[in-house]
Amino acid sequence: MIRLYWDFFGPVAEKLATHQLEHLGQFLEREKRPAHGSGVESRGALHSAAWVDLDEADAEPVAATLRVKRRELR
Repeated sequence: MIRLYWDFFGPVAEKLATHQLEHLGQFLEREKRPAHGSGVESRGALHSAAWVDLDEADAEPVAATLRVKRRELR
C-alpha cells in the first residue's frame, strides 16, 4: 500500500487540502480505483496535506496523472 500526499501551504492550506480531497474522491470513483483510506492532516498552522492510501498498482497512475507531491510506503 502507498500513501500519496498533496501538500498545501499558507493561511488557507487546510481549506485547499479539503477541497483537493473532494476532487480526489471524485477522480478515484470515476477511474474505478479503490482507496483504502483518505483524509486531511495538518502539520502546523500553515501546512496541510490531503492524502489517500492506494494499492501499488493504482498508486502509480494516480500519482502521474494528479502530480502527487509526496509518497510513503505503508
